[in-house]
Amino acid sequence: GDRLLTARSRGEPIVAIAAVFQRNPYVYVSLKDSGIERPQDLVGKTIMVGPDAEIQHQALLRKFGIAPTAIEQIPYERDVTPLVTGQIDVHVVYRTGTGLAFDETGYALNWLWIEDYGFHSYVDTIVASEALVEKNPDLVERFLRATLKGWRYAIENPDEAVDLTWQRDPALSRDRQVRMVAAQTPLIHTGEDQIGWMRAEVWREMHDMLLEQGILDEPLDLARVYTMEFLQAVYGGE
Repeated sequence: GDRLLTARSRGEPIVAIAAVFQRNPYVYVSLKDSGIERPQDLVGKTIMVGPDAEIQHQALLRKFGIAPTAIEQIPYERDVTPLVTGQIDVHVVYRTGTGLAFDETGYALNWLWIEDYGFHSYVDTIVASEALVEKNPDLVERFLRATLKGWRYAIENPDEAVDLTWQRDPALSRDRQVRMVAAQTPLIHTGEDQIGWMRAEVWREMHDMLLEQGILDEPLDLARVYTMEFLQAVYGGE
């Protein structure tokens, strides 16, 4: 969601039609004995931040008045080794992705959820071009309907979902896929809304946070950033 907002600020003609993750899955992970338990503890530390998390990371630093130069940021690797060997102090990861690999290390860890500090961002947002939405809305609706049907089936049938995924790619760790389903389901299906649903207040909060932190130069017309048209079509009869 935050990347979509910045893309729209650059004039890119794309629009959100659904948001898979209702809760923000990004976390700062560190070794338990590092003493890193709050954002202020990042000062003076060495950190890796994935490209997808960079906007939220910078916004969090601004919110807590931490100068980027107060943290040493080194090129990102999707690997647990730099943290557990002491090359870095903190790694920003998807809790449902690389975060699961950290669980497997056996180390005691600290987890700082970005959402706990006011960053309620939609993640794994489904987008379409404005042109496609305008010219072929039926295709957009059918794509979204099929996608959300797949997510719902996977959540209701987690064992089968893992089996099907593993059949597609036997190189995957089946155990990790099982744990991934367990970790991501409460972030996707919170029980508050239908899967993929979007709320105006969440988009407004994301927008205002980025605007306040100077990541957006000027306000955006949120009516052009996302549309509920297709979600309402999918769920209208339920």
